[in-house]
Amino acid sequence: APQEQLPEVVHTTNQQRLWDLLKPFIIRTNSSEQDFQPFQASSSAQLLALQWLLNDTIAISENATTQTVLDRYALAVLYYSTNGPNWNNDFDFLTADDVCTWNNHSVMSDEFEYALGILCEITSLADQTIQFREVGLDGTLPWELSLLSNAVTLRMNQDSLRGTLPPELSRLTNLVVLDFSYNDLTGSIPTGYSQLRKLGELSLENNTLTGTLPTELGGIAYLSTLSVQFNQLEGTIPTELADSPLLSSLHLSSNFFTGTIPTQFGQLKNLIDLYLDTNSLTGTLPTEIGAMISLEWLNLYDNKLVGTLPSELGQLTTLHEIDVSDNLLSGTIPTVLGRFTELYRLYLYINRFTGTLPTELGQY
Repeated sequence: APQEQLPEVVHTTNQQRLWDLLKPFIIRTNSSEQDFQPFQASSSAQLLALQWLLNDTIAISENATTQTVLDRYALAVLYYSTNGPNWNNDFDFLTADDVCTWNNHSVMSDEFEYALGILCEITSLADQTIQFREVGLDGTLPWELSLLSNAVTLRMNQDSLRGTLPPELSRLTNLVVLDFSYNDLTGSIPTGYSQLRKLGELSLENNTLTGTLPTELGGIAYLSTLSVQFNQLEGTIPTELADSPLLSSLHLSSNFFTGTIPTQFGQLKNLIDLYLDTNSLTGTLPTEIGAMISLEWLNLYDNKLVGTLPSELGQLTTLHEIDVSDNLLSGTIPTVLGRFTELYRLYLYINRFTGTLPTELGQY
């Protein structure tokens, strides 16, 4: 086990007991130099969090559970890692109250539209939602968030989070929502996030993520929303995504994806939104797309797709929008497009279509 120098902020017997409780959980690399170095740096988020924790009446109590201590420490690290003193709302953070009170005290709705901070389900105090939006988070995502074992939602979007995605978040096996969209995150998407077997939403759009989209993400049984648009991801679109049967929103736009549209996507019977636009996809539009019976939004513009529009598109009677503009598509426009009764946007420009515009299009 790594040996550490006792942090200078540890003075009393109770503080020593609290430090001894915390130590096993802050070992990240099993290297004493790396794991305990932050506690020797006077301005590190970890030391500032520890200093607060050692003087926190709830944590220092002998009745405090281990998870209570870990929750308070991890959230204190988040506070100091993201310039908490300058957030546009203090959310009662670091007060001597239960962490479930560290929020803006907004009425919690089904979608938590206005409730921000640490939100606990009324029916189960064990389930925690950590939700911030445009509150001034400025800094890096600390790996210590992985200590929040009761977290079901981690949503921190539209702020200034930098650095990489902590791979340790894969330990949060109760997590249902992971949303770090609209930030400045870099690096790759950890393959270990596939271990989040309860995950229903993974939203990482509008960052600067690189690398490939992990094939391991396919097959997460409850995954409904996967959004990584507006990043710098490359490689092919994993066929394994078709193994997530509940997938309803797939947003991969504005990356550097290459290769073809997987024919396996025909298995996605619950898919409503398919956004693959602004990439470098090649090949033809697969006929299997006609089996995606719930599809409402199909956006494939600004790629390098060739071939004809498959007549199987006519089977998708729930479509609201088709955008295949700015490709290399050819042939005639299928008359079956006139079957759509709910279609109100059809974009076909900048292609190589020939023939006439079907009169059937005027029926919807």
